[in-house]
Amino acid sequence: GRLFTCLDTPFGHMMFAHFHRCLAMHADKLQAVSHMNWLIDARGEPEPYLDTALTLYTQLDSLSVDDCIAHVNRLAAIANRPQKPGFFLSNNTDMDWRNDRIQAGEPIGHIIATEKTGYTLFELHEPLPFPCDLVCLNTDKTQKPFAPTSVWTLDDAPIESSLPVFTPLKCPSVPGIQFKGQLYRKDT
Repeated sequence: GRLFTCLDTPFGHMMFAHFHRCLAMHADKLQAVSHMNWLIDARGEPEPYLDTALTLYTQLDSLSVDDCIAHVNRLAAIANRPQKPGFFLSNNTDMDWRNDRIQAGEPIGHIIATEKTGYTLFELHEPLPFPCDLVCLNTDKTQKPFAPTSVWTLDDAPIESSLPVFTPLKCPSVPGIQFKGQLYRKDT
């Protein structure tokens, strides 16, 4: 039931989203931006759409919430498309995705495999004393402590003093650790 507008040009084909990105209902976030330049795209829309959009955004700071809703509803009716905030606000992609709790530095190991009820397999790129406190930066950018209390080789030989390099090691399953997570020293 989504209406996609397609446009064929000598340079290729374009398919527009089934909705229009409309940030008017987030005036507080827009007004917090120090420099604002508006890009109002009315390609393929009737002239009243552009007039309504220009009125809405030029008066955004003085409109009441009810007036703003009325303008957004008018835009939706003229364009026959929903007016949504789009992926920037919906998915928070306007936020910095990087995890600033871990400073820049090279990972010293990675997670090879993990099982909830079994073992976590990992490998290190540099020797470390055992026991040691590490941090795992998961693929979903979450950060989990990684401080195994028991470590074995794949042959079930216990490790007691130092962790070898480039050797798959196993420890009891660590909650929250993900496959392909990167291991860092806790102090970096």
